[in-house]
Amino acid sequence: MCGIAGTVVNKEFPLGLEVKLDDFRESITSIKNRSLEENNLLDLSWAYKSNINFLRFFKDNRERSELEKICCSIEDLIKEKKKSIQTIDKSKSLDLYKQEIKRYEDLIDSHWFLSVEVVKWVSLIEELSGDSFSSLSDSSIIFYKDLVKVIQSIDNRLELRGRDSLGLSIVLNSPTKNFCFDQDEFIDEEFIHLVKNKKFNTFTFTFKTSNSIGGLGDNAKEIKKSIRRTKLLSEILEKDGFSNGTIMAHTRWASVGRVSVHNTHPISLVNQENPRLDQTLSMLNGDIYNYKDVISKASVSKKLPINQAACTTDCLAIPASLFQDQQIDLERIADLGKKFTGSFAISIQNTLAPESIFILKKGIQGLYLGFSYDGIMFASDVYGLVETCKSFYPIDSDTALEISAINKNTLDEFGLKVLDFKTNEYKKLALKDLKRTNITTRDIDKGEYEHFLEKEIYDTADIVERTINNYLQPKERISRDSLENAINIEEYNVPDFILSNLKDRNIEKIIITGMGTCYTAAVAISRFMRGRLKNFLPNLSVEPHIASEGSAFYLEPDMKKTLVVVIAQSGTTVDTNVYVQMAKERGAMALAIANKREGDVTFLVDGTLYIGQGRDIEIAVPSTKTYTAQVIVGYLLTIFFSSLLAKGKKVEQKNLILEDIHSIRQTAKQVEDSLIALEYVKKDIEKIGQFGASHKSWYVVRDDTSNSVCADELRIKYSENCYQSVSSLSVGESAEIQIRDSFITLITESKVSKLKSLMLKLLKNGNSIVLISVNDELSDDMSEISASENFYQINMPPSAEYFSFIPTMLAGQFLSFHLALFLDKRKGHFLALKDNLHNENKLKKVWNKLEKSLNNREFNQGYSIADFYNLSKALKDHLGNKNNESTNLFLEQIEKLVQLSRRTIDTIKHQAKTITVGAVRESTPNSSFRSEHFSETIEEVKKLELVNEINSFFNKTNKGIRTLANHQNKELLIAYLGVDQSHAYNLANYFNFLSNELGTEQKARLARSYDLPSEYKKSNSTWLILLDEEKKIDKSFVQFLNNDQYVIFKSSDWMNTNFLAEKLDIYDLKDINREVELSFWSLCLSIYVGNKMLIQSSLNTINDMSIMRKLNLQQEKQLKLLINSLHFINKSKKIKTSIKYASRVYLSRVNWKSIGSGVNYNLSKFTAKRLMSELKRACAFDVLENHKHIDMSAESAILVFISNIWKESYQNDAFAEIEKMISHNSLPIIFTVEGDSRFDNFSINFETSDNGNSSLSIPVIKLPKIEQYFSFPMSVYLVEELINEMNKLSNTESEGSSLIALTNPSKENIIENIW
Repeated sequence: MCGIAGTVVNKEFPLGLEVKLDDFRESITSIKNRSLEENNLLDLSWAYKSNINFLRFFKDNRERSELEKICCSIEDLIKEKKKSIQTIDKSKSLDLYKQEIKRYEDLIDSHWFLSVEVVKWVSLIEELSGDSFSSLSDSSIIFYKDLVKVIQSIDNRLELRGRDSLGLSIVLNSPTKNFCFDQDEFIDEEFIHLVKNKKFNTFTFTFKTSNSIGGLGDNAKEIKKSIRRTKLLSEILEKDGFSNGTIMAHTRWASVGRVSVHNTHPISLVNQENPRLDQTLSMLNGDIYNYKDVISKASVSKKLPINQAACTTDCLAIPASLFQDQQIDLERIADLGKKFTGSFAISIQNTLAPESIFILKKGIQGLYLGFSYDGIMFASDVYGLVETCKSFYPIDSDTALEISAINKNTLDEFGLKVLDFKTNEYKKLALKDLKRTNITTRDIDKGEYEHFLEKEIYDTADIVERTINNYLQPKERISRDSLENAINIEEYNVPDFILSNLKDRNIEKIIITGMGTCYTAAVAISRFMRGRLKNFLPNLSVEPHIASEGSAFYLEPDMKKTLVVVIAQSGTTVDTNVYVQMAKERGAMALAIANKREGDVTFLVDGTLYIGQGRDIEIAVPSTKTYTAQVIVGYLLTIFFSSLLAKGKKVEQKNLILEDIHSIRQTAKQVEDSLIALEYVKKDIEKIGQFGASHKSWYVVRDDTSNSVCADELRIKYSENCYQSVSSLSVGESAEIQIRDSFITLITESKVSKLKSLMLKLLKNGNSIVLISVNDELSDDMSEISASENFYQINMPPSAEYFSFIPTMLAGQFLSFHLALFLDKRKGHFLALKDNLHNENKLKKVWNKLEKSLNNREFNQGYSIADFYNLSKALKDHLGNKNNESTNLFLEQIEKLVQLSRRTIDTIKHQAKTITVGAVRESTPNSSFRSEHFSETIEEVKKLELVNEINSFFNKTNKGIRTLANHQNKELLIAYLGVDQSHAYNLANYFNFLSNELGTEQKARLARSYDLPSEYKKSNSTWLILLDEEKKIDKSFVQFLNNDQYVIFKSSDWMNTNFLAEKLDIYDLKDINREVELSFWSLCLSIYVGNKMLIQSSLNTINDMSIMRKLNLQQEKQLKLLINSLHFINKSKKIKTSIKYASRVYLSRVNWKSIGSGVNYNLSKFTAKRLMSELKRACAFDVLENHKHIDMSAESAILVFISNIWKESYQNDAFAEIEKMISHNSLPIIFTVEGDSRFDNFSINFETSDNGNSSLSIPVIKLPKIEQYFSFPMSVYLVEELINEMNKLSNTESEGSSLIALTNPSKENIIENIW
């Protein structure tokens, strides 16, 4: 998830297209006279950026003064256009309104180019060149201009893809005869390299900076300072001493290797024996999966000068492969594409070809060439090009190309060739291959707001209104009889063939997908779309999928009757794009809902619907306005589909569409009303802030109303803004867990009185609650709640069903922003220590104030006891020793806590707006993960002892399954009452696995509230109902099902027997508690249901008894493996040692999380809930590859479940994900299988409580190998062992110990007698 950009430079630079100031004057006059359109002025403004015009502007003050006057004239045009737009009646002239908006934006863009961009170039060149500013030659001015455009491409733009570090490299050819000074005195092998040749010298300059916590723009400032301080570069440019060269820059989000200067790109290798030999500089966006193998082989054959303890990034594979090569060309670079596995975009400078940059792409990482009137550049995203490039070309996968300073490549003249290294064929680019950009740098501006996040929250009403105006026809044009005209969607938005398939009922499933916030938007859209389209297509399935899970586990071989709707922001998220690509390969139709034109995903799908004008780019990491607008577009798409299907339908169905249209029209006002309501909350923000600061554990709790879709999105906002892992739970789950001493945000749109008993219980348990409700204040009989100091209600304006997400989510965004502001203010305590460092009396007062805040619980969130112990120790040493060393150590501790206090409102920690590394789903040869099964340890099974016992047991207790098996329904719904959701998922997972094995169409899923039948809504599905022994079946639900349509399984029938000991031979294991017994119950039930409903029913079709026998034998084999594995775990000293070590390590972090994919996601959620229940600490849960989109900044201890999933491509991707966690200082505890040695040497730097540092080995727990669908009981048993060990530690460790997770910072944690 990085960004790269670069360009080539030449002393004989292209001039570009000349534009005189009179050309602007004539254009403005013609626009006033309406003889020319505004796009003519925009074209002139684009052209004015050309070198020939910029040189005049740079050197001639009179030119600048006259251009200012022209800008004033453009301002007048803007004001006039704005007034005229306000007079347009959109209900009668919507098309005219849209045209005028486009002209208005052309004027604003023209003004922006001339008044902001070219002016800023001058100031930046002055900043970079320093004292030599006034004496620069034309060629040096243009060199600096090219350097500026590369820096600007990164700064506040590509930097959104990650800002852990920034590197920039310059390669310059310099004719030797031009120099009259000794270059050697300037050479520093750390960042300046010289290669001497007969005709010229080649210099490479490398600038790097790195910091895991920092603000947008911080890194660019450091790089610009370094450039200005580099005397040799200044000398070369002052003396006009270069002929040509190249510039590249890279902003990094660490994916392999920790955040450090050594891992900052470009990565290069210098021959230590002869440092004047040729050098390769390389930059990488993406992942090279086989980098270790590549580097290892190169080290043996080439004796690489590598400090592998310092440089650990996979980018090292590039210079390692090219080290000591005697020549470099495009074919040699293309060979790397064949050699490397993974998905990546690479740029390379090499002193053997100093005038060239080589570019290589494999996979779906974004990479674009940009063309202007005076040059060429490349960048990872289009918005990295838009300051100078009017047109662009998206680089395809499996291609290599070379851009050279010697060849002209501009909009007017270019002849670039691209090599397809799969076919070894060249393609020459033509003008027709280029696309024109629709965005400008104006779209990436903070305006008058202090923070991007605040601006973007308050932009929501505007973007929603513009989005609705794009698609929704005026009220006067819509009637019940003309609904198909209600939404204006073009062929490029939704192609006709998709609409035809929908109307002909050839679409059986709609999958809405995304990652992070885009996935939560998909959940909201799917709930509305499912509810509405069921009125016309009752058998249509509408499902939200996390994209990485879909590509790994849930893609079907034939998806011709599936429509995939992708939710995308930048359009460059690899996890999402891989899913779309794979679905398309299987025949799926695909649409995208995107906020930015020209995103990678838009080239993969059949059609795209944009929010706003397709140029609404968000800068703040937390998505706000785009989330709301994306959901609105999804609703508009739903209404569009409904209107097409409503022809000839009942009046009631058409009226519902009209009601939805009315609700859509109100959304912009609803946003405005919500923001007004939130202004009243500001006065109490200190109270709410204290809620967050005083608790380590944070939860979002939801009921089952329509705004429940906001819970996971609010969880993400808290995580991104406040660096806190947050658990999202249902009301029922929160009651079961019995949450204590936590900050809870409770959301509902129903009557708040329904939550009275829950809130009373939560307050009694020491929790602080913020209730976000919709149009319902607390009643008088809830005074005990309203009077509590630990309760606050945010009551939002009324909303229609399905639209309550708007006020709810705005409240959540507002809350997370102001919580972050409050938490960020805590750094003032530490800055005050720094300011009073040498005034002992004032220092003592500041320290006393800090101690008071500690006791007021202001530092419980985000800090550990070690932080304050180390600070107090350093303070005592500073006061006692009064020497520079102790003072500097104290300052280091202060700075650490200042950085720890900063929040994403003005900084980014381990985060990026766009994730461009992720799932590759590529099968890699020579993988170190072997996927052989564990079956060789079991003798060949010949008897069905265990399977028969299971069938016999359930046959006695559940007669109804026999009639249920005769149903031919495709869908099996599993309802669970009093039984943990994990057991229902366990059953569904096994059922679907068996269905796939047999090739049947029957699928199982968990029943949701919208599935429940009623008097007016019948269910066509078959039902399995899982009951706890204490729960009675809800008759109001079952009475609307036929008797042969459902069957009930009670866990009490199992728990009241001794089946595990008597039949499964599990009698000598320790800690076989209720959870383990229930996990066996759900597995055995899964086998039974599968046998009865799938295997036996399949026999009716294929009439082959051997299939049933074969599958039953496999079941028998895996059950025996499971039992043997449990005995092995129970006796294994190695596993017990691993559990003890993992428990202590897990308890050393403030934030907790549990993650897994496929069947292991079910395990991860079960584990998180068990930890929350037993240890009373919040534990977030997620799928493996979604973690990097949400939670990196929390630096959590993470239980990572990857065991017993045999897919090699998944394991390769999982390995890469774990490397990313370690790179960003998360602490994984890895659950894998015996024989997996990939993680044996993994470690992380760890700060001890006595201010020391050591390398901590990553805990790895290795389980016996079992087929994934039989592994749940074994995993549950292991999890229970882990929890038991944590409980022992928490009960035996002394106060103030290293169990950071369970101990709040307080005055007792600091050293006594400091003064």
